[in-house]
Amino acid sequence: MVKRFFVVVLLCVFASAAYGQNELKTRAIPVGMALTGVIIAGSWTKFIINGGLGGEGYFICMDKGCLRWPEMTADYAAAGALVVGAYGLWTEQEWGEAAATAALGALLYLSFRNMGSALVDDTGEKNVLAEMMPLTISLVGSAMCLGVFIAH
Repeated sequence: MVKRFFVVVLLCVFASAAYGQNELKTRAIPVGMALTGVIIAGSWTKFIINGGLGGEGYFICMDKGCLRWPEMTADYAAAGALVVGAYGLWTEQEWGEAAATAALGALLYLSFRNMGSALVDDTGEKNVLAEMMPLTISLVGSAMCLGVFIAH
């Protein structure tokens, strides 16, 4: 399965500790959001290009008996929302914080939901720690970013 690396969200939050509140919301968090969105979309695109659908087609491809297209569609939608929310914050649009909050909420949910499949190892071939680490960091990072918006 394609690994997701949401580490950038948390790194940008920690790296911006020296910034004031406004720089955190308009520079550090948007950079992390945009990078995360690009990484999510890029990882699924790489999966598709490398034959991950197994010639079955987008709406037919299955993984362990489950259709894969709802997961891919949700991840692509969240990736797009993260990029749009980041743009709104960076350019200080009136709608930017609301869009970013929705996108970070989606990232928080997707990170938590994907932990379930990361913990299941039917084959004994999966490195659970390698799959759980980016998801855990993403979960914590998105929660921290949401905390910044809720606090102010």
